[in-house]
Amino acid sequence: MEITSIPLTPVQAVATQAIEAVSPLHGMAAGSPANATQAENVSFQQFLGQAIGQTNQALLQADDMSKKLATGEAQDLHEVMISLEKANLSLQFVMQTRSKVLDAYQSIMAMQV
Repeated sequence: MEITSIPLTPVQAVATQAIEAVSPLHGMAAGSPANATQAENVSFQQFLGQAIGQTNQALLQADDMSKKLATGEAQDLHEVMISLEKANLSLQFVMQTRSKVLDAYQSIMAMQV
């Protein structure tokens, strides 16, 4: 009996990628030193810059697809809605990251030395 995996919906796939991107222990779970070294080489600044760039691209693509749907160039409402949801999830992720970073900064600044 062969076990096959269930295909993920596009929203589940984006959510899975976002979780894997922010989980620092994900690569170390397998115990692979190569994954740990690779994770150490990416700074938070680089990660955040990439996340913002990807979010911007997703928002631009969603906007473009919405315009095409409104003008009648695009007929597939399903693809437009998937694009909009990807952009929404990406933006929520960046905003939550921003909030957490600001909270951490404010906590550090409130510490007495």
